Amino acid sequence: MSSEQRSSHKGHGGTEEIGKNLCGSVDSVRDIGNLICDGDGKKTGGLLKYLLLGIITFGIYDLVWLYMLGDRLQDNAKKYNLSFKESGGTVLLWFLLGAFIVVQPFLNTHPKIIPKPVPLCKSR
Repeated sequence: MSSEQRSSHKGHGGTEEIGKNLCGSVDSVRDIGNLICDGDGKKTGGLLKYLLLGIITFGIYDLVWLYMLGDRLQDNAKKYNLSFKESGGTVLLWFLLGAFIVVQPFLNTHPKIIPKPVPLCKSR
């Protein structure tokens, strides 16, 4: 690989790149949701609202955001002659189930992340 090719690959996969992708994905979902559901009188919140309220509410707003987006898309599917069986509750259920399936094995294989439980009574 030449030095020009190596320099063109710098920065891929770094934290900055991940941050840009995360920010872009939340805003993309918001933009697509607002475009598809135009005219229903509702607006999907953007990245700033998603991050700030997510931090303030310890992640609860993020779940509410997913729920509201799922319900909004289901309600507007009729405009496009589509039928979504998945409501906001179903989207939220699959999100939580998926998070448990992905996070739990990670925590089990990295025991240093989870502190050791404190014994309730001392052994003699």
